[in-house]
Amino acid sequence: LPTKVSTQQLTFHREKKHAGLWTHLWDDNAPVHKEILHCVRLSFPGPHALLLVTQLGRFTQEDQEAVKGVQDVFGSSVLRYTIVVFTRGEELVSGTLDDYVTYTDNTALRSLIQSCGHRYCSINNRATGAERDQQVQQLMEKVRQTLQQNGGRFYSNQLYQVPFLTEEKVRHHMDRASRPWAALFNSLSYRAVLTKCGITITVIALIFIGFLIWWKR
Repeated sequence: LPTKVSTQQLTFHREKKHAGLWTHLWDDNAPVHKEILHCVRLSFPGPHALLLVTQLGRFTQEDQEAVKGVQDVFGSSVLRYTIVVFTRGEELVSGTLDDYVTYTDNTALRSLIQSCGHRYCSINNRATGAERDQQVQQLMEKVRQTLQQNGGRFYSNQLYQVPFLTEEKVRHHMDRASRPWAALFNSLSYRAVLTKCGITITVIALIFIGFLIWWKR
């Protein structure tokens, strides 16, 4: 079923500072680390649901970077606890939200919805009174579904498990997340595995060479 989103000209102030928070996540940015620390402390020991808010009909490259930023901070499995909330639901002038999500040409959006377990809803920015209350109830129902699907468990990752978390520890976590291969090669356990593999390959090579010498005789 075809769906249409209103294309009328609207004045919309987009807060670039929030986009910049994720776009430049790996910069040595003390305010960003401070905000992440504040977020972790407020949601400790871990959130039961996260809301990823995006504008209906406008899931851009910048939004994709924001999603990646959230995953870099909280881990890729955080999407199992995430609900996609579309703002400006009033701009869906034909069809339903389900139709829009199912038939959208935006493959990145479809992939995100799938990764989030098809948990999504829309918010009419102009809603008032009973309609607004109904939207709140629908959103809370999505939160309850998320809670049920995850067995009542809250989400947690390394940031929540670090004792006495500080901005410096957050920066270290972000540094490791931005350069996973460096962290992997610096791992003692990983070096131990490489050493064992190297020894094994050397022994096999020596046996093979010995077999060749014997066979040529």
